[in-house]
Parts: sequence; C-alpha cells; structure tokens
Amino acid sequence: MLKLSEAYETESKTPELELLVTVYNINLGHSPELLDACRLLLEYAKYVAKVREYAKKMPFADAVNQAVNYCMKNGILAEFLLQNKAEVIEISIFEYNEELHLKEERKFGWEQGWERGLEQGLERGIQVFVLDQSEENIPKQQTLQKLQTLFGLTPKEAAAYYGRYARTSRDRE
Repeated sequence: MLKLSEAYETESKTPELELLVTVYNINLGHSPELLDACRLLLEYAKYVAKVREYAKKMPFADAVNQAVNYCMKNGILAEFLLQNKAEVIEISIFEYNEELHLKEERKFGWEQGWERGLEQGLERGIQVFVLDQSEENIPKQQTLQKLQTLFGLTPKEAAAYYGRYARTSRDRE
C-alpha cells in the first residue's frame, strides 16, 4: 500500500487529503489473477520481459527493437505495435532509466531469491518433519494428516513428500 501523503513535500501527521493505493507487480510470474484477467496487460508483461531478456545480451536500444520485432511476429501486442512501432520504441528507450532499471532488477532478483529460499526452507522443514515422525514410529496416516494440516498440503502432495522422505521401507508402504 502506498499513501499519497508520503509524497508530500512537508510531512503532516493528519494530511488534509489521503489516498491509499494498492500496487501490483505486473511482471511475469507475479499477480497471475490480474494478468489472466487482462490479456493486454499480460501481453505488455511479456513485452517487458522480452526487453529485459534481450537487454542482458545487447545494448538497450537494440533490445527494445528486437523485443518489438519478436512480439509482432509472435502475436504479442501485435496490432498495437504494428500501428505504433516507432512511438513504442522511442518511448521505451526514452523512459528507460538505467539506474532505476538496475535497482528494479536487483529487487526482482532479491525477491526471487527470497521466494526460492522460502521454498527450500519449506522443503527442508517437511523433510525433517517426515524423518522425525518416521523415527518416532508415528503411523503413516497420522503423519500424512499432520503434513496436510501443518504445511497446508493436499493429500497427494503429502503422500509424495512422505514417499520421498520416510526412512524405512515399512514407512513407504
């Protein structure tokens, strides 16, 4: 949530006008419910992702041109790009701020690393839990139920984790 008052030049404890804004990350892989609901927004996210992909390999202006051509050939914002190609390229390059871009890329990388770390931590937690249950000779069904309750797993996911981490052959039955 962002507050309009946070952008005021002089801070006020009780601003006369306040606006709360919900900010959504519309990069690919984020806010899927929003991107699925709006085809154009999804296509825009694909265009931006393609620009970023190419920008890792070539100068930014070339990356924008390459991304526009790729999108037109692959039906991504194709009609809009066909009618507005020059303006899109010009605005994409003009609006680009390398320092901000690098900051956003670092933030995006950090967020992805954080998410991966959480996933790995959850995986490790489930592994330790199953091993502990197995060493304590807790019945399989009871362990499966606890996996579902404690870790929010579906029965199928719980069974897969159990099969992967249970220690004895008796536990894997």
